[in-house]
Amino acid sequence: MAVILRSLFDMITEQPTFAIGVLSETTLALVSAFIVSPCLYPKDYPRAKKFLWTTTVTGLFASIMVSIYAIPGMIEVLQASEVDSLLLAKMNDSLWAALGFSLGHFLFDGTVMVIFKQEFDKAMNSSLYNQMMVHHVLPLLMWPVACASNELVPLVAYFMVTEVTNVILNFRWILQEMKATGLFKLLIDAGFLISYFVVRIVPIPFIFYLAYVTDWGTYYAHTDALRLFFGIFCIVPVLLNLFWFNLVLKGAMKTLKGKKTK
Repeated sequence: MAVILRSLFDMITEQPTFAIGVLSETTLALVSAFIVSPCLYPKDYPRAKKFLWTTTVTGLFASIMVSIYAIPGMIEVLQASEVDSLLLAKMNDSLWAALGFSLGHFLFDGTVMVIFKQEFDKAMNSSLYNQMMVHHVLPLLMWPVACASNELVPLVAYFMVTEVTNVILNFRWILQEMKATGLFKLLIDAGFLISYFVVRIVPIPFIFYLAYVTDWGTYYAHTDALRLFFGIFCIVPVLLNLFWFNLVLKGAMKTLKGKKTK
């Protein structure tokens, strides 16, 4: 924990782009939670669902901002690195900004979910709640250490880039809660399925290929520790992505079967 806190302190004091990102995300989250979200509640919306609605709206804005900075940051990393040293690339200004927005969102969203746990228990099942907490807590624990020490930065960058799929996911959920139907809703559903597969599933073999070709010993003395860190850092999000994609496919098949029945 001391290493994590030290890493956060170093980033806030030495990386103004990161600090500005955190402050900007905090401001954006507060505005969207207390001003934007209440104006959009569906009619006669249950109180418990309002908390989930609010975090979804704040998540939508956060995903947009993270994507705006993470995508060009990742492109810069790819252009500046060879394949066998890609996992050893360093942070850049765009990634620092994306990291500020991302960690700011995870901290805000996670705090709200903990404080109002009873309401979230009513709005979602406990399994999904626990998955979301793991999704939020892992980056808060591991990303500061990785980025402050410039270790496995491209993995952090990639995971932030995957937030682009959450833009569609959150918007899709809002449409569902508003009982939206028709061609537009169908296009959003298809867009989410395709984007999730392309962004989160297709790169998985390449990530492990990079782990294989990277010459860890040339760059780090603590090779075994770094490999363990990589394992936890990489495998858990990958497993979550595969598990969620399975749920997405089941949902899509259920929808198609329902349409055929009608």
